Amino acid sequence: MALTAEDNSRPVSSAATPGGSPNHAAVGSGSVRRDVVPTLAIAVMAAIGVAAAIAHIRRGETELGACVPQFGIESATGGWKGVSSVGAANWVLSPTRAGDIGRAQLPDAGTARYDALLLSPGFVVPARGADLEFRQRRAYSWANTVGVLEIAIDGGQFEDIASAGGTFKAGAYDGRSLSSNPLGFRSAWAAAPDLYTLTRVSLPSAANGKSVRLRFRIGSAGTGDALPGWSLDDIHCTFGQ
Repeated sequence: MALTAEDNSRPVSSAATPGGSPNHAAVGSGSVRRDVVPTLAIAVMAAIGVAAAIAHIRRGETELGACVPQFGIESATGGWKGVSSVGAANWVLSPTRAGDIGRAQLPDAGTARYDALLLSPGFVVPARGADLEFRQRRAYSWANTVGVLEIAIDGGQFEDIASAGGTFKAGAYDGRSLSSNPLGFRSAWAAAPDLYTLTRVSLPSAANGKSVRLRFRIGSAGTGDALPGWSLDDIHCTFGQ
């Protein structure tokens, strides 16, 4: 039977739940479930929160990258400084340029006994702590030339980074100096193939929130050959992981 004009004009009832209440608003084909709206709102707010957290972490990583000045950069406290004993060559500091990184190098004097220091300016370790990263290339004599990293906290005495509570995560000491070395008998970085390697060490928790200074130190008993020596570059801080 054909529908009359009166039949066509009757409104269509919205679907109802067993209790008689509609579970969505019937607005033609564009109807939206009422119970979906809160879920969508929560999802959007969560996404915004995650994005904000990521942005905060990235900002923190950028700021933390300048925790310790790069080699060659002058600072309010004077920048990095090299100090060498008699018989040692001088540290050569290469300042950073656009798109480049700071570098420091000390040639191995070979037959001369020496003790050479590279001291950082003072800087404050973030209260949450930080890891120190840098690259190094050890092309010095196998005959008792070694390098170490030391730290002084709040104006105290310098001591080995490991003895002070630092923990190596990559590129740890891989040798030991002999008693005839000016550095004495201790764990250290021994000679290695002439390749850059990454070193990462968590700074001691005792340094968190405090001013510190770093000291790279290389010593030789003077029983080797003259070689390119110790090269350091791209020093920076990162969040502990």
